[in-house]
Amino acid sequence: MGLLKNYLEYPILRKIFIGLILGAAYGLIVGAIGHPGAATAIKPLGDLFVRLLKMLVMPIVLASLVVGAASISPARLGRVGVKIVIYYLVTSAFAVFIGLIMA
Repeated sequence: MGLLKNYLEYPILRKIFIGLILGAAYGLIVGAIGHPGAATAIKPLGDLFVRLLKMLVMPIVLASLVVGAASISPARLGRVGVKIVIYYLVTSAFAVFIGLIMA
């Protein structure tokens, strides 16, 4: 329990910075050694990380739009709400279009 408690006490920015430093150090060490299997060994972790990030994008965007719409008064929500939905659909379609072109 002590390790988890210590982990939760650190700010998120410090954790990100420590991860950045450790990842850069690992890359420099493996690059200097020239071990060909090292990149293959950690590739599943990188793929998992990228997939988790992709999985989080749409719910976060949708939640931010819902929270933004909920903070507007009901009188203005009618006009702004339609614009929000149209903007969301257009930008999502644009992202899908770019994804299909790049794939």
